[in-house]
Amino acid sequence: MEELYHKVWRDLLKYSTELNFKDGQDIFYEGHNPYGAFIILSGDVTLTKASDSEKKLSAPLTVPIGLDLLLTGQTYPFTAVANGPVQARFVSKGLLLKYCKHNFIQSGEEHNESV
Repeated sequence: MEELYHKVWRDLLKYSTELNFKDGQDIFYEGHNPYGAFIILSGDVTLTKASDSEKKLSAPLTVPIGLDLLLTGQTYPFTAVANGPVQARFVSKGLLLKYCKHNFIQSGEEHNESV
C-alpha cells in the first residue's frame, strides 16, 4: 500500500504547480477551505493556531499538507507561514479528483496514464 501511495504522489507531482514563498509569506490560513494539498520541498514552515500554539516543520516533508482536509471537508486548523524561503508543490483538488477518477474509479476500462 505504501508503494502505491508513493507512486500516486510521484505521478501527481509531475502535473503540480511549483510555488516559491518568501520569508514571512502566508501559505494558507487557519479556518480556510483547502483547494489542494502542499508538498514542502525545501525550507521551513511555521504552523500557528489562533490559540497561540506553534509548531515548526522542516522540509522535505513526505506527507502532503491538506490532503486529509480535502477528503474530510474540514478547514485548515492552523495558519502556515514561510520561515525563510520555501519551495513547495501544489496539487489542486481538481487535479487530485481527475487523477483518482482516471486511475481508480474507471474499473473495467483501459487504464490511462495521463492526467
